[in-house]
Amino acid sequence: MHPVRFPLALACLFAAASVAFASEAEGPVPDLIEPTKQHIRADYYESFAAKPLRLDTERGRALLREDSADFGPLREAWIAQLKSHCGAASAVVALNSLLPGAGFTQNSIFNPRTAHIISQETVYRIGFTLEELTEMVRTVSGLRAERFHAGAGEGEHGYEAWLAALRANRDNPRDRILCNFATGWLRERKNSGGHFSPVADYNEAENKVLILEVSGSRPAFWVDAREMYDAMNQVDKVCDRVRGWIVVSRD
Repeated sequence: MHPVRFPLALACLFAAASVAFASEAEGPVPDLIEPTKQHIRADYYESFAAKPLRLDTERGRALLREDSADFGPLREAWIAQLKSHCGAASAVVALNSLLPGAGFTQNSIFNPRTAHIISQETVYRIGFTLEELTEMVRTVSGLRAERFHAGAGEGEHGYEAWLAALRANRDNPRDRILCNFATGWLRERKNSGGHFSPVADYNEAENKVLILEVSGSRPAFWVDAREMYDAMNQVDKVCDRVRGWIVVSRD
């Protein structure tokens, strides 16, 4: 595959050495494209069983599609998560990229209208379930939010449904996908480390999905779509249901 030529607007995104992110983010924040900052190991992901590919590599850049519908808006809206707020950060990034100027933050989404869903104190302890984050997104934004649990059981969605969601999202600037997956599965095939992050692109030729990590200590990465599906097809012990993905759309 030959490296793509990026239009000026996207090239400017690559050229930025750093980005000013929301002040609510904790700790140092990595640039999402440019070469690794000191607080992220250069060999991060190399030992992972799933063999993720960092975005800030020549190969990683080459996989990013020139006409990616989601990457630019998501990158501009990106913030680093607060402690245990990967779900909140993912929701905020998705919503602010779909509704420019809305100004959602990881703190502001917790308000009297969302108090029945989950409290921020609880999120600091255990984070969101897939169902809770779906309802939170729907309530605070008024946008359509639909959850899809991975798996082969009743009410669950198989690998082909995941691929169909990626294809539908790939060229649609009016929707976003949030993944709820087990990082322990990607690392060492263990059901541990429940996490949320947005999908920023899908390269169908390589069958790789770009995960725009909301953790400030981990770089954005490409991973095989099957690997990501398997990482979502793990039980969330908080609710005893399989993890999965959320589709948020303006339509």
